Amino acid sequence: MNQSTITVQTIGNLTIDRTDQTVHVDGKKVPTLLREYQLIDQLARCEAPATFEKLGRKAFAASELRTAAAVEAVARSLRAKLTSYGARRGLVHINGNKVSMFTSPQKVRVQAFHVPSARYTAGPEDGSVIPDLSLCDLIWFGELPESDDRTVLEQTFHLLNIDTRPNRLFAPALTVGDIVTLQPGGAEAVSYQVDHKGWIRLRGTVQAAEADLDLVENQLAA
Repeated sequence: MNQSTITVQTIGNLTIDRTDQTVHVDGKKVPTLLREYQLIDQLARCEAPATFEKLGRKAFAASELRTAAAVEAVARSLRAKLTSYGARRGLVHINGNKVSMFTSPQKVRVQAFHVPSARYTAGPEDGSVIPDLSLCDLIWFGELPESDDRTVLEQTFHLLNIDTRPNRLFAPALTVGDIVTLQPGGAEAVSYQVDHKGWIRLRGTVQAAEADLDLVENQLAA
């Protein structure tokens, strides 16, 4: 079907409603600037990766936003905003000077942290309290099969609680108060804290320093 004739289009867990120019992720409205809506509207109509220049001509016509640099800035801002609302990883995929929807990765990078100061406690539920990195001990990192966040989080929790867990020789099991970060090192990074009732999505992220990654890599290999 010609994408230009579709008034409501769903890609992954994102829905674009062209009748009222709104964007929703899992049914929740995402507040978008006009330029962000214009870009995602045109991007969703493309059946193949498009260059920033091409998208600029289609989305912004004669405006100053049609340049490649301006389009890239809007695309990166849009990707970060959609991710913060729970959009699937890879929904807005940037590769060099091209951008596309939807390229889902086969693997998701994961970092797990023990937070001694928050042992057996978590919250508040709005995710407004993000422990400082200095208070968090990296206890494992690796890759797991791509899926929705909750599935990846539960797989991580299971992996780090079994008797044969990969970090059993140097770290405690993952428990309430600890933190798991998905897709660190990029715009799609998101952190969750283990709660008694499940997971709390934090408003910021906890991401490991290179020195800690090197240390834990050596411990996991021992």
